[in-house]
Amino acid sequence: MEELDVWRTAHVLMKQHGDQAALVAAKRSDELFAVNDFVGATVFHRIVRAILDLERKRPCDGESVN
Repeated sequence: MEELDVWRTAHVLMKQHGDQAALVAAKRSDELFAVNDFVGATVFHRIVRAILDLERKRPCDGESVN
């Protein structure tokens, strides 16, 4: 999955599930892993990271700001 699609999916999940979006994506990643769909599980893991980045209130230490 392209990086842009990961971010788009993260945004859609945030709109659909609000504060629970990262949990929903993590559960899906676990489900896919359980059925040996490692590519799908990895994609949803990337989506979880994107959601967490989008939810951050401020940049990490040392992170540049535009």
